[in-house]
Amino acid sequence: MATVVTSDSTPSPLVADRRDDDRVWGRVWWFCPDRGFGWVLDDRDHAWFTTWSDLPGQGFRWLEDGVAVSFRTDRDCHGPVARDVVVESARRMAG
Repeated sequence: MATVVTSDSTPSPLVADRRDDDRVWGRVWWFCPDRGFGWVLDDRDHAWFTTWSDLPGQGFRWLEDGVAVSFRTDRDCHGPVARDVVVESARRMAG
C-alpha cells in the first residue's frame, strides 16, 4: 500500500476520499527522504517540486517513487511547486 511514513514509524495511508476541481493528478517521480524534497509529475509529465512540508501529517514524512498522487499547484520564485500532496491509491503508475 502506498503510504506517507511519519517520524513515529507508523505508516499511515493518506488516501483522498474525493477529487476537488482544483487538484491535479499525477505520480511521484522522485523523492529523497534524506533531503526532504522531490518531484511529482502531473498527467502531462510536467514536473512540480515538493518538500516534506507539503505532505499532510506531523514529523518526518516522505513519498514512495511511482505512487499516484493529487496535489494543488503553486509557483514560487524558483518555479512550479506541488502543495498539499496526497497519495490517491496503492497502485503504481507507469513511469
